[in-house]
Amino acid sequence: QYDLKILMMFLDFDKSDDLRLDRTEFVAALPQIMKETKLPMPKNVDEAWNSMDSNGGGMVLYDEFADFMVSHKVKNPSAKILQVATSVGRRGVAKKSRASPKP
Repeated sequence: QYDLKILMMFLDFDKSDDLRLDRTEFVAALPQIMKETKLPMPKNVDEAWNSMDSNGGGMVLYDEFADFMVSHKVKNPSAKILQVATSVGRRGVAKKSRASPKP
């Protein structure tokens, strides 16, 4: 269910319907993103932007958005979210889930 919630939030924030968040859309969405993740509102919008635009492409793609939301919200993400996180090179979430217990 959380997978769908992340997607619905992203689509709602994407006012231009191009499946990317530009900086204007991101700034408008920031209060809701921070509310969902229970993070404080950043004092520096550039820092928040750079943390979500992880590939530095100048737009926030769905994979980047989902990865950010998962890393700040979901403790036990579904397999689908783990695939998204892994596909964008964010192996931290996936490794934690698959780590074998230490002897």
